[in-house]
Amino acid sequence: MPDSALPPHLQGTKHWDWWGPFKKVPRGWTSFNWGKPKLLAGNQKETRQGAPAPIPEAGSWQLSRFPNAPGLLKYLPLYLAITLKSGRHYRIGARFDDVDNYTTMPVFATRHYPPQTGGERDTSTK
Repeated sequence: MPDSALPPHLQGTKHWDWWGPFKKVPRGWTSFNWGKPKLLAGNQKETRQGAPAPIPEAGSWQLSRFPNAPGLLKYLPLYLAITLKSGRHYRIGARFDDVDNYTTMPVFATRHYPPQTGGERDTSTK
């Protein structure tokens, strides 16, 4: 994906959210316009804009594919995300950013999200 196709606030940036020397990788090298993912398997119920939310609610999981990905990639399950009941979240594969409407691949992450006490859960990376 050319850097100009990224949202303005991400154009020309590097992966500040990756560790060590990988922080120097330009975000445009790992970003794709594959559209919204489609749930293949899982018990996740939360959706956003007609697609599975990138971070499943506590106690759920998803395995998704990207129907608009090129070639054979469109048929493969490219994203696995699991959030345990404790709030510990794991993900690997190609993650759709439902705020900025682009996909990043590869992603490997874990994070603990506190239990939701009402309202929308904070899933920001700040």
